[in-house]
Amino acid sequence: MEEKKELTKEELEQRVQQLEYELKKSIKIAKKLTDKIAKKEHENAILLVQFEEVAEGFAALQEIQKNTQNTTA
Repeated sequence: MEEKKELTKEELEQRVQQLEYELKKSIKIAKKLTDKIAKKEHENAILLVQFEEVAEGFAALQEIQKNTQNTTA
């Protein structure tokens, strides 16, 4: 069985610094991803409103066309 090597104080400090660096890097990445998701959600909300407006306009056009066909028949 392998014996675990005890780390020196300096090695432990280096490891802590490495882990802190990796943590900060991960936090930055997570923040960027969160910002991108929020931006996409905002864009999707705008697109949904635009889609609803187009759908309402299309429904109104269909109603006008139906009324026009009824009056000419």
